[in-house]
Amino acid sequence: YAPFQAILRAFAQFDPQADSEARVQSLIARLTALWRETGALAEQMSEITPFLANLLGLRLPAGNVSMHLLAPEEVHLRTVNALVAFVCALGRRQPTVLVMEDLHWGDAHSLNAVVRLAAHVAELPLALVWVARPAPALEQTWQIAAQECCPHHTLQLDLAELTDPDSRLM
Repeated sequence: YAPFQAILRAFAQFDPQADSEARVQSLIARLTALWRETGALAEQMSEITPFLANLLGLRLPAGNVSMHLLAPEEVHLRTVNALVAFVCALGRRQPTVLVMEDLHWGDAHSLNAVVRLAAHVAELPLALVWVARPAPALEQTWQIAAQECCPHHTLQLDLAELTDPDSRLM
């Protein structure tokens, strides 16, 4: 989930000197404002926020979902759902471009989230730019899924390798 962790950290605008409790409060405040601006229901907020906090290694105050009571696959599923809801909320708030590089190194859960996001580009002012080296696993996962869920909104650019002289020029 590394690319999404970076997006969440930037969104939360954490003070580098802040302790865990201050980071939790900052994340909750920013997410609450986002949910309010985009019309999310309180129930949705309480379901999504703990999984986004968990991605950042933060624990919310008592009364929220207890991660340790859920099976690992359930945690992953809810985390992906939370990430998709979060990025879609960003897109509802304002036009958003999400650039993700090196997807060939992505873990299955991150790739699942990326594929799930692709389904929303037709309905939101949301552009996804994915950069990856050719890899058979990617060919069979997100690339095909992106074509299936939004074929009229997908463009693949295959770039040739740089020659040695071109590489040296860079």
